[in-house]
Amino acid sequence: MKRNFKIALPILLVFMGFIAMSFTTGNDSVILRLNVKKGQSYTMNGKINQLMTINAQGMNMSVPQTIEMRQSVNIEDVDNDQITTSSSIDAFKLTMTQMGMKLTYDSEHPENNSPMLASATGEIDKIIGKKFTTSYSNRGELLQSEEINASINYQTGIIIQLPEEAIQVGSQWTQDTTMNVNNIDVKTVNTYTVSEISKKNITLSMTSKGVIDSETMAMDMNMSGEGTIIISRTTGLVTKTTSKTNCSMTIEEQGLKMPMTMTMNAEYTIE
Repeated sequence: MKRNFKIALPILLVFMGFIAMSFTTGNDSVILRLNVKKGQSYTMNGKINQLMTINAQGMNMSVPQTIEMRQSVNIEDVDNDQITTSSSIDAFKLTMTQMGMKLTYDSEHPENNSPMLASATGEIDKIIGKKFTTSYSNRGELLQSEEINASINYQTGIIIQLPEEAIQVGSQWTQDTTMNVNNIDVKTVNTYTVSEISKKNITLSMTSKGVIDSETMAMDMNMSGEGTIIISRTTGLVTKTTSKTNCSMTIEEQGLKMPMTMTMNAEYTIE
C-alpha cells in the first residue's frame, strides 16, 4: 500500500502542474497585456477533485483525492516590459481515500496529518511559506524563474502567455510549455479561443494536450483537457479558471505494468 502512495502522489502533482485557471459578447478588438503595478498583491484559491483508478495484478483500486490550496502572488517590480513577481504556497491540504482508509495532509494543521503520507508529502513541507521569484514580459512570456518544483508552483494559473496581436471573438493562439516535475518532463500544448468579450473581462475556452517523458519511471501517459479562463481586461491577469482533465497511463515498476486512468476537475479563483 505504501508503494501505491509513493506512486500516486507524484502523478497527482504532475496533473496539478498540467494543469498547473455576466458577459456581453462584443465585436471590439482588444490588445491584451499585463498591466500591474509594484506593490500589488493577489491571492489564489484552488480546489481539485480527482479520481485515480489503478489496475494492479488484475485488481482495480479507485483512489478519490481532493486538494485545496492558497497561494500569494506579489508584484515586486515593473521595469519597462519586464514584470518580477514573488509567490508562495501559504496553505495546502490533501485528502485521499484508499482501501477504505481516509488519509489527510494539512499544512495548517499538521497534528492531523496521516503518518502514511509523510514520505510522499515531504517535498510539500519544504516549500510551504517559501517565496519564489519569477520574471515575465508584459505578454506573460516566462523570462526567468528560480529552480523549483514546478508541480507545486501554481503561479502559471494567474499568468498565461498573451498574443502579440489584437484579439476579438473567435481569435485563437497556442502556448507550448515544458515543465520538469519530480524529474518527469511534462510537455503540454494549450490552445486558447476567445469566446466572449465584455467591458471588464475576456473569456477564453481552452483545450490542452499533454505527454510526459520520464528518466526515473517507466511511464507512458497521454493527457487531454478543456476548460474556461476569465482574464481581466484591466490587468491582463487570470481571475478564474475551471478545467477538466482526463489521462490514461501505464507505469512499469520491477517488471509489473500498472494501467491507470485519471479524471480531474479543478477550479481556481484569484482576488
